[in-house]
Amino acid sequence: MKILVIHPTSNQNNRNLLIALKKKGYLYKFITIANFNTDKIIFKLLPKKLVNFLERRNFTKITSKIYTPSVISQIIYFIKSRFDKSFSTIKGYYYIDKIAANYLNKNVKDIDAVYSYEDAALETFKIAKKNNIKCIYELPIGHWKEKNKILTSENKKYFQNLNNIHTKHNYVEGYKKNLELKLADQIIVPSKFVKNTLKKSNFNYKNIKIIPYGFNGALKRNNWSIKKSKRLKILFVGGLIPRKGLKYLLDAVKKINNTKKIVDLTIVGSGPLENFVKNKQNNINYIKSLPHNKILKLMRKNDIFILPTLYEGFALVLTEAMSNGMVVMSTNCTCLPEITNGDDCIIIKTKNTKDIFDQIIKLNKNRMMIKKIGLNAIKTSKNYSWTDYQKKIIQVLENE
Repeated sequence: MKILVIHPTSNQNNRNLLIALKKKGYLYKFITIANFNTDKIIFKLLPKKLVNFLERRNFTKITSKIYTPSVISQIIYFIKSRFDKSFSTIKGYYYIDKIAANYLNKNVKDIDAVYSYEDAALETFKIAKKNNIKCIYELPIGHWKEKNKILTSENKKYFQNLNNIHTKHNYVEGYKKNLELKLADQIIVPSKFVKNTLKKSNFNYKNIKIIPYGFNGALKRNNWSIKKSKRLKILFVGGLIPRKGLKYLLDAVKKINNTKKIVDLTIVGSGPLENFVKNKQNNINYIKSLPHNKILKLMRKNDIFILPTLYEGFALVLTEAMSNGMVVMSTNCTCLPEITNGDDCIIIKTKNTKDIFDQIIKLNKNRMMIKKIGLNAIKTSKNYSWTDYQKKIIQVLENE
């Protein structure tokens, strides 16, 4: 079995798929926008910050079977993505899909299956179908129609001034997503929430497999804010967009600190709600961007991680926070309902400021709960390794 894998930038689940396929000898080629082998001498001459940035796109430690567009095409793409305001992320997915379709067309005799992701599969799947090549599709977040339904009322109430691209899917884009789903022989999702949104979207999908993503690995921790004299340290990391439910977190923290200042809130992320965040409260520690390793360190310095999301899929950031011993609060639109044993996190109601407020006050009154839940979170993280994820993904692919 030889599988062609396509992803424009890669992420943790994609990297672990590549590792799994390499171990079994199933990886034919990984197609991505750019690959920088930072171990080469030329990179030693560059500034350290730039090298660290490029290291995010270094896949040579995983596999040598990598195909990227020409250097000139890569440079043009990065210039557009950095400086062209009309260049959205989704265009990167469309771009790599065309590159992959052309590559597949030239190598159809050697490839048994194509594994791609939402927005990066349509043209490649069309070529695959013509040549009886299996189409495997990973959908990391729920169906776009359900997202639109959930966010429509939210946008009307609070975010009317935002450009629609940040609040709901363009229907042309949605049409393409639907075509990808129709062409897929196998659909892989990370949670029941995503699977349920597919069922609600009026498509009759029979071959859907749920494979939860892994945890980063349990860490030791002993620095919780147990003393009453210390303020509770709350952290949010994610895109500053309406569906993350930031408004409800900000309102809850403001309400708490208006009576008694017991909370310090740190927000890490960027997006169209940046000014909304800055204007909402003056005492927020706002950080626009941080490297992944520094985010993990920041988690170990904070007590509570709150993601009041209205619509998600899995939310890897939650498992990272749990691995770092944080009290995680989030909604049932994430992986939490499927991984919790009841005492390792807190599931909050969606669009509910009062619930967030009540849960924070409860933790403040009983500070020992912070450490207890944090330790339980670390225990849970040991049950969901990326190695297990690799085994499950291989099992599904072999059965298919």
